[in-house]
Amino acid sequence: MGDGGFKLFNKLNKTKDMIIELLRTNIVAREDPMFCYYVVLKDYYQATNPKGRLCEEEAFLSDLYDLLHYTPSAETVFRVKRQIQNTDKVFQPSAATKKKMEDRQDVFKDWATYDRRNKID
Repeated sequence: MGDGGFKLFNKLNKTKDMIIELLRTNIVAREDPMFCYYVVLKDYYQATNPKGRLCEEEAFLSDLYDLLHYTPSAETVFRVKRQIQNTDKVFQPSAATKKKMEDRQDVFKDWATYDRRNKID
């Protein structure tokens, strides 16, 4: 596995740690996947540089919450997209994107089956 794979491992581990902490401290996020996703987006947004923002933070976060409340879930969008591309076999991604997706899938499989008890730092 190349260096890119290990970087993705680290990113997956950090995401998992972040979600564990969110679920540990926020009961609403345990019950509502869209709210969980909103909190992740909010935290990332608040970590960005305020100088690059085009509107007031409170207004943006309010609009974001409303959008997430009324739009289909990210899982639904991703599932329908996969169905269109994989089952209907139309609107396929480019060869480069397919390769990147395959590489990431391999990294995820490695990460998901990695024995953390034998971890070497």
